[in-house]
Amino acid sequence: MKKRNILKSNKYKGSSETLREKTLNFNNFKTNFLPKHKKNIDISFLEWFVGFSEGDGSFIVSKGSKQLRLFFIITQNDLQVLHMIRTKLGFGRVQKHGKYFRYCVSDKEGVERLIAIFNGNLVLDKTNKRFQIWLAFRNHLRRKTLNRVCYLNKFNKTRYLNCSWFSGFAAAESCFNLYKRSRCSRLKTFSVRCRFIIDQRSEILFLNRLKKDLSSGYIDIRKDKFNHRLIIGNSKDLLSILKYFRASPLRTKKNIDLVRFKKMIVKVISRKKIPWEGKVLKRVLNLLKNSRAKV
Repeated sequence: MKKRNILKSNKYKGSSETLREKTLNFNNFKTNFLPKHKKNIDISFLEWFVGFSEGDGSFIVSKGSKQLRLFFIITQNDLQVLHMIRTKLGFGRVQKHGKYFRYCVSDKEGVERLIAIFNGNLVLDKTNKRFQIWLAFRNHLRRKTLNRVCYLNKFNKTRYLNCSWFSGFAAAESCFNLYKRSRCSRLKTFSVRCRFIIDQRSEILFLNRLKKDLSSGYIDIRKDKFNHRLIIGNSKDLLSILKYFRASPLRTKKNIDLVRFKKMIVKVISRKKIPWEGKVLKRVLNLLKNSRAKV
């Protein structure tokens, strides 16, 4: 079976119409908090940004000697994605932080803009709790001024694959795992398992909803009973996930892992028709060797 027959068949073609069904609400940000130099904003990026922030973002309250300050920080070794976030949003700053880099927002105007983006759009329970604390301190600081109190909006739980939220979350929290299993050491034969994995602590309800939304996978309980892992290993189910990422890109360096993962799935599915020998075997071994996502 040829590569393009597997990945470009009608059965697995991505649907941009599905992604564009409204699930997150950014009307307040677009109407009242859009930076003046921004004529418009990419809604799919905002959806991705919320998901990515739930994976890698931090809501921080700094209790200094003089006054409280609010910070929002994303720490990454991928400098390019932080500059992309800064450019797309039109506010915040990118700094070097030791061996890593971080996108940081700490000014009052920037904090208000982030509240307009996140309020009512956060999915995870733990992220909502941190944001609620952040929002409470914001209200405490603003009581001394004429700014009105900002209330916490609730997220309308819906299908995660209806927008780009899941793409951003997966870019921060998922793993495209490849590993080799020996079948017979004497004959030097082996098989390859491809798995899409998401680990989360104290978010079992979210993982169950995500499993239902993806219609595949199983949940594994880790050594720590509060830590759970969603694992998807069926090749056809993995192809369905890949079609989603074609319509809603990861936007980070993890896309390199995704490309290798996709190539390996094609080779696993077509192995009976295209035996792993010669150049094909060499490509398979190179994919395993170069894969960074090993669990």
